[in-house]
Amino acid sequence: MYLPLKSATPMVVIFSLFISQNLHTEIRVATSDVMTYVVMQGLSKASTYYEKTVGWKADAQPGENRPLNYYSVDIQTGRQLSADGSLNVIGLNEPLTGNFGDDFFKQGAFLSKALNRVPAMNATAALHDVWFDKPDGLEFNVVTNLLTMLPAAIISIGAILGNSAEEMSADEWSKHEEYLAEDTSSLRYPF
Repeated sequence: MYLPLKSATPMVVIFSLFISQNLHTEIRVATSDVMTYVVMQGLSKASTYYEKTVGWKADAQPGENRPLNYYSVDIQTGRQLSADGSLNVIGLNEPLTGNFGDDFFKQGAFLSKALNRVPAMNATAALHDVWFDKPDGLEFNVVTNLLTMLPAAIISIGAILGNSAEEMSADEWSKHEEYLAEDTSSLRYPF
């Protein structure tokens, strides 16, 4: 309701500002809580999906560069064998030939080793590979390869963050909730 400022008493103006500020704060706090819940649920789902699809938890660490640069695939699941779980899997899963040009896009070659230094890149490649290697997987070509990289990265990074959130102890969560309660209570009553 609109009140002309001339007809409003100072008390009505102060009360209106107080109600308006509190309502705005309450909506902001409620929105923040909902967004936190939605984000945490999304990260948890990404973590669960990643582990179910790849066979182990997502990890931001780089893969191991071994002399034997390619891995074997379980033909029933499309997953890497667990013995190869720590391998650098960025690039094409083919043996190196020793020719820089031929090997450029292969696992364990120059580009692969450079990208392997980027956190979460190897986890992204592991998920991406399963999508193509599983029996009912995607057909591998330049278009499907490139178009699936970003979704694999989003899910993998979400899974890594989800793993981190799951590892927080109940005590850490309660401290976090206490902090939020203190923070939001100071916003509710500005007068």
